[in-house]
Amino acid sequence: MVAHPDDESFGLGALLAALAAQGAEVDLLCFTRGEASTLGATGHLADIRATELAAAGQELGLHHLALLEFGDGALALADGRRSTRESRPSSMASICW
Repeated sequence: MVAHPDDESFGLGALLAALAAQGAEVDLLCFTRGEASTLGATGHLADIRATELAAAGQELGLHHLALLEFGDGALALADGRRSTRESRPSSMASICW
């Protein structure tokens, strides 16, 4: 579970890639599109970051990627337990900055 696109690469990338390389089905749950987290960016940052997240997921060997629509900065409203019920993971990892 990560808050923003790029957190999976900077914070958990080596772990996710290693697990996938060992044959684990690695799923990623990203709560926001990261639209407010890059200073000075213009245009459709949320779309750009979603595209980058999908590319990173392929490079890391992810089995499934879910990108939720919580507003960047609104994670107090997120319920990680409810969001993971569908995939029923056997273990979870997250990064906290």
